[in-house]
Amino acid sequence: MRKWTYLVAVLLMAGTSTSLLTSCIDNDEPAGIIDLRGAKAELLRAKAAVEQAEAAIKTAQVKWYEAEAEIKNQEAEQEKLKTSWLEAKYQAQKDSIQAATKKYVEQQNKLYIEALQKSAEANARYQKALAEIEAALVGVKESAYAERLMGLLSDEPFTYEYQIFNTTSEKWETKTIEVKGIKGIITALNNAQSELAELRQAESNMKFSFSKEAKIAAVQSQINIEKGELEGLKENLADLKTIQGVALSDWQTKYEGYEASKKDIEGQKKQLEVQKEEALAGVQGRLDSLEAANEIEKVVAFSIPDEIAMDIFNMHLMSGNQDGNKDKSVNAWAVAGPNADVYTFPNKIELKLNLAEKDAFLVGYSLSVGNTTQTIDGLVPKLEKELMTEAEINANKAIVSANQATADRYIKADGTGVYDKAVQAWQKAMTDFHNELNVLIDPADNKRERIIDAFATYNKEIVDADGDATKEKAAADKFKKALNTYVAERTKLDGWLPIDGQDTFDATKDADFAAWCNISEDDARYGAEVKVDMNASDLKDGGLWKAYKEAAAEIGYNTVVNPNPSQDMSASDLKYIEYTYAQYKADKDANLSSIPTLKGCTKTAFEAKYLAETIQKDIDNQDAWQALNKEITAIYDAYMADKAKSDKVEGEILAEKNKISAEWDGKLVALDQKLGGLDAIMTKINNVLKTVDESLKDQKYEEVIDWINQQIAYLEGGEVSTNKNGGTWVSDPIFDINTSVTEGKTTIMGIPAQEALIKSYESLKAAIESGEYKLEEETAMENIAARIKAQDSIVKGWEAILAAANKTKDQLMAALTGESGGTEVPETPEEGGEETPAE
Repeated sequence: MRKWTYLVAVLLMAGTSTSLLTSCIDNDEPAGIIDLRGAKAELLRAKAAVEQAEAAIKTAQVKWYEAEAEIKNQEAEQEKLKTSWLEAKYQAQKDSIQAATKKYVEQQNKLYIEALQKSAEANARYQKALAEIEAALVGVKESAYAERLMGLLSDEPFTYEYQIFNTTSEKWETKTIEVKGIKGIITALNNAQSELAELRQAESNMKFSFSKEAKIAAVQSQINIEKGELEGLKENLADLKTIQGVALSDWQTKYEGYEASKKDIEGQKKQLEVQKEEALAGVQGRLDSLEAANEIEKVVAFSIPDEIAMDIFNMHLMSGNQDGNKDKSVNAWAVAGPNADVYTFPNKIELKLNLAEKDAFLVGYSLSVGNTTQTIDGLVPKLEKELMTEAEINANKAIVSANQATADRYIKADGTGVYDKAVQAWQKAMTDFHNELNVLIDPADNKRERIIDAFATYNKEIVDADGDATKEKAAADKFKKALNTYVAERTKLDGWLPIDGQDTFDATKDADFAAWCNISEDDARYGAEVKVDMNASDLKDGGLWKAYKEAAAEIGYNTVVNPNPSQDMSASDLKYIEYTYAQYKADKDANLSSIPTLKGCTKTAFEAKYLAETIQKDIDNQDAWQALNKEITAIYDAYMADKAKSDKVEGEILAEKNKISAEWDGKLVALDQKLGGLDAIMTKINNVLKTVDESLKDQKYEEVIDWINQQIAYLEGGEVSTNKNGGTWVSDPIFDINTSVTEGKTTIMGIPAQEALIKSYESLKAAIESGEYKLEEETAMENIAARIKAQDSIVKGWEAILAAANKTKDQLMAALTGESGGTEVPETPEEGGEETPAE
């Protein structure tokens, strides 16, 4: 039988009174049961809080995935901007493009900041919910599950292993980060996410900074952050050295001092955050004003010549997906003509567009279709495709001449062209085949049925002749004549003959008739049954069927056995009726998706004629296109001037914003690092102070002193001579020590390495200022990319460990609250199970 806690959990869940079980157990309940019943309500409340907090954590994780996906979607557009910047001829263009990239960087940083804020809020909420569980467990005594759950929340060790390169031994080593309980996992995850967000922002700032000034600003921003990290690490080292020589008897006083320091730093951090917001408020106000100015709509007026009205109509020009809006869409101004699907436009079109809408209308915009993004060109690039230079006009005239010559040879007014004759041949061959098929299957005179009946009559007459040679000969002559008539008619359809290997058949020849009589299968004796729905594969490759196939192939049509077309028959089926050039031209002009795939003479004739007419029309309409282009060029130039002015102002504002953020971010990073160190030290001290068994305090004290020595050694850049994991450094992820990756080698970054990292960024800045920055920039980008990859794996690792720990926590909570439904819960150490859940 399981322990009392498990039995009671099942009974409470089922709502069974223990008074009904007096024959099975004693009436006196152990204290643990009474405690558990009293604490159940508290545990259920705490459980609900935890479930809500876990849902918030999952929502926050989705934010990270969404940020990654959104940034991946923007990468192609960013690369286009970089290429445009490199190809730009004028500084104004470069400034405009750089300002556009600042928008992307701003958007990326905002996505990661939002994800980090969501995670931090969710993690804090989760820590609070776990504290509620701990408080509820205080009233539960003599419960192995309660004891196990308490340990799982705060004391059970969880580890994460990773590979790191030791620069001294020049060997790869396995390092292990260790935390205590689910609370420690949450702290580790929060720290890892924060570091990942910082690295992602640094990558964005450096990757899309093209101009010299922008690159310098991006690198300086990273220098400020790394200096803040260094300042925090030095504070961490000072705190470690302070506690290093303090006796256990003085730790309580020291802990209280740390608590006061922590509150002071947290206050400083809040004050800095407020000051940062105040410093950015003015900049944000200028950005808001610029955005409001750019939102003002202005009239964009132009005329569309009648000669190109339908070409413009088919372009579906609009600002974004706003068809039907007369202020935003050209087609909303279209006027239907007397002929169906023919439109013209009034003398003047007046759209009302703000700066962004002008960009969409003139340059283009992106349209999401399902899971893909489609780029829609604006009027300017579409006009570029229509306009021809003098050389292009001459070249196109030659194309027109060549294709018109082909078209004239294939299609002639008197019907004597190559295509014309092919159509006539196809129509005749199809008619001949279908007529013959109808003759064979005529219900009043079905040829196959009649010959089958005739053969039966012949056999009967032979029997009735009873050996009379005259009668037998008369019967045979009559049937042979009928058989020859049938075979001739059937052979005419598709070339079928009853005897394989023979080119002719004559029933009056004894050998042919004897061979025919020896055929046992009807399809071999009379040929496949001819009917309107028979398969083409059942027909032989000869006769009228062969002529029909060849004529259809010549013109590029499909063959059909059935002579009766369906009611929904269309010329575009290329089967029964001719698909004329007029229909083809109408379909092409309307850009229909139902245009059939042309083959044979039809393809050659139609494509040549259409190409000649289309190019000639474009040549004839060049004056109209040039007139429209003149108006649109003036509109585009005015738009580009407005945009360049706006981009320059925005670039200046964003540069100032980045500078302010960089200054304050460095200070905030320093405080975060200080807080991380204090939290770590306080956790270690508190674990010792709350040890109930006095005999174990000294041992735990020595373990913490050993841990302090390890941290000091790594922060100072030295080696750890004492470790207890066979060469594996065991540590809480307290100081969030960085790693540096060079040529595939990863090294731990204590204070000396952090100082070296800052120097490398300062060297990069100096190289950019001198113009010799290519190699240093690439190295820095590779370093950040490798750090991001490593940090991302650490985040995912802690997420997986948290999921496994939560699963065990949920099982224990279910047992304690009576919601396990009698299912197995994790075994406790006393029952032979493992002390820690699988990680």
